[in-house]
Amino acid sequence: MHGARIGLCALAAVLSLGYSQALRESPLELKLGAPAPAWLGKPEAGKMTVLLISSSAPCASEQTRLNLDKRGAALRCVVEKTPAMSGAVILLDAAGVVRAVAPARTDPAALFERWRMGKALFEQACARCHTEDGADEFYSYNIKRLRGIGNRLSHAEILERTNPVPMGPNQFSIRAFLYSKEELDALITYVAGL
Repeated sequence: MHGARIGLCALAAVLSLGYSQALRESPLELKLGAPAPAWLGKPEAGKMTVLLISSSAPCASEQTRLNLDKRGAALRCVVEKTPAMSGAVILLDAAGVVRAVAPARTDPAALFERWRMGKALFEQACARCHTEDGADEFYSYNIKRLRGIGNRLSHAEILERTNPVPMGPNQFSIRAFLYSKEELDALITYVAGL
């Protein structure tokens, strides 16, 4: 079991690389699960919107724009002269709430897909107890509130608290549900933005 714990710690480190740091080191005062600051603008009507922070326009290729459009998401460039945030990727839901923040060189379409996969997994396995939005309502006395968790804990800390049990190569169990490393990463990305 000791080896499994070390493996889990390594997995947590890999999954958390950069994502929480991008938010924690951000001078933009972004809060996951909260409305985006006004200077970022509103999302495209009725669509998830991926914002690319750039020091100049254009900030993305036409192919990136098409990849997101194919998936039902919009792409918008935000020109910001803060060097620390140049290239950062921010995901807003249709209501303008910040759902994910990723560091420079993150593929915007991959971030959107990871978040969307995490949402589907959460709705399928977790929402019954934690509620769809992670609010204060409890299914049971020992079910934890998830809203705002991404502002309090890193991806690695969220992963550790889910207590995934290694069940084989690239397979982990959380409360009798099986996930791959990719699915765990997606689930944590989604939960962090509640």
